[in-house]
Amino acid sequence: MNKELKNINILLSSSEKGNQELALTLIQNLDLDLSKDLPEHYETYQFLAKQGAIKTGLTDTTTILGLLNQVIRLDLSNRHLKGKLPDLRLSNLRFLLLNTNELCGELPDFSSLPNLRHLDLRLNQFQGTIPNFSNLAKLEELYLSHNKLTGRIPNFENLPRLEWLHLFDNQLTGSIPDFSNLPALRVLSLDRNQLTGKVPEFAYLPKLKLLDLRDNCLEGTVSTGLRARLTYFNE
Repeated sequence: MNKELKNINILLSSSEKGNQELALTLIQNLDLDLSKDLPEHYETYQFLAKQGAIKTGLTDTTTILGLLNQVIRLDLSNRHLKGKLPDLRLSNLRFLLLNTNELCGELPDFSSLPNLRHLDLRLNQFQGTIPNFSNLAKLEELYLSHNKLTGRIPNFENLPRLEWLHLFDNQLTGSIPDFSNLPALRVLSLDRNQLTGKVPEFAYLPKLKLLDLRDNCLEGTVSTGLRARLTYFNE
C-alpha cells in the first residue's frame, strides 16, 4: 500500500511547543508505506530530516518520533490510499480524517486512540461489522457512510459524548437500537441501508435534531412528539 503523500499538516498538542503546527512536506515521489505502524518509519524520518523537509530544525530521529506521539490531527482525506488500515498508535490523536480514499477490510476498533474526538472514514470500501468503539469515550463525531459495512448497528455503550452519527449508504441490517447510551446525540443518519423492525421512540435522545431513516424496510413511523422537536426529519 505505497502512496505518495504531500503536505501533511501535523498539529502538536499544547504539551509540546505551545500548540505549534509542524509541517511535514514530503518530497515528491517519496513513498510512505502505510501498511506498517507509523513509528516504524525510521528511515523515512531520517531522510526527511536530512533533506530539510521538517521545518522545525529537528534532525534527531528519536525527537521526531517523540513528536509523533503528540500529534492531535491527521488528515489524509482524498489521497487515493488503498489497502487496510494500519494500527495507528498515536495516543493523543483527536482528529482522524481518512475519508474519500479506497481503504478496505474490516474496521479496527481504534483502541490505541483513546483521545479521539472526530473519526471520518466515509467514502471508502470498508467491509464487515461496525465495532462498538468501547475505548473511544471522548468521541464526538463518527462518519462511516458510503462504505460496504454489514451486520447490526451496535448500541455504542461507551460513547456518551457522541453528537454526530452518520452510517448511511451501507448494507446494515437488523433493528435500530434505541441509543439510550448516547444522550448527547444530535444528528442520526441511517438512510439507505437494509434496516428492519419498528422505528424506536428515541426517548433517551433529548438533543436529537436531525433524523434520516429513509430507504430502509422499517415499520411504523416517528412519534408526533419527536417529530415536533426535530429540525430535519426524513423517513
